[in-house]
Amino acid sequence: QRLNASTRPLIEKAMTSLIYKILRPHEWAEATTTDAYKGAPVDVADGFVHFSAVTQVAETAERHFDDADRIHLLGFAPEAFPTDALKWEKSRGGDLFPHLYAPLDVALARERLTLTRRIDGTFDFSFLKESIRDSLKRNKARNGKKG
Repeated sequence: QRLNASTRPLIEKAMTSLIYKILRPHEWAEATTTDAYKGAPVDVADGFVHFSAVTQVAETAERHFDDADRIHLLGFAPEAFPTDALKWEKSRGGDLFPHLYAPLDVALARERLTLTRRIDGTFDFSFLKESIRDSLKRNKARNGKKG
């Protein structure tokens, strides 16, 4: 995908931030029994493990985990995976999503959170939005821009 001046900083930031895998409780239980988890049924069917960038994970949860009252959110550093196994590919809405073409070792996760669906039916990802906002402010300050 070609990057234009307005989207390049956001995509580059997403590619250097943690990437996230969402698992249902039974998927998490299965993933912890091996260092070579092949993924949820959708991952196995598609031939890769689906991840989301920090800017995509909340929408992924709402679209694909509406059947779950609880989810496990795992954050991984992209550099934890071989560069030939982790590919950023067009998916939902033409956005680039990280796809892992190798089994997943959940022990590599830098973060693991359990999120419970709120009374309004959503998961609370506000902690990630604050992280994105703070990071963008730091980048603007570093580049001498006011924001």
